[in-house]
Amino acid sequence: MDVEWCATSPETGRYTGIGAPSPAGELVDRLEALRRVGEGYLEVNVLGRDYPVLSLGFRGDHAVLHRWADEEHMALLGGDGSVPMDDVVEVPIAEDEFPGMFTGEFTSTTDRALGLVRRFLEDGDSESLGDWYDL
Repeated sequence: MDVEWCATSPETGRYTGIGAPSPAGELVDRLEALRRVGEGYLEVNVLGRDYPVLSLGFRGDHAVLHRWADEEHMALLGGDGSVPMDDVVEVPIAEDEFPGMFTGEFTSTTDRALGLVRRFLEDGDSESLGDWYDL
């Protein structure tokens, strides 16, 4: 499947925000490079479809997934219990200078989140990835 994506650079840690169309395998390569450096942020959608858009921010073993179903509706994926509900974790968010802060209610392990992004890259279906909570 071809996708459009933007992600932080593993070399600089900077997020460009400029979408690059490519086969999904190129994004998987970037994900693996970011995993090796221990943190990153990305946004991805199926090429030719504006929505849904998934975003993933992760640092260490903590990750948060957002989904834009359309221009007006954003949701967070429910966490997997790896972080207590009231604990707070920080993950990179786009080009923000400061990380986003999220409770365990919306935090997953990085391995789980990366696996869910890979599932999305296979079929473009974001609904089946888990329970989404509208913001």
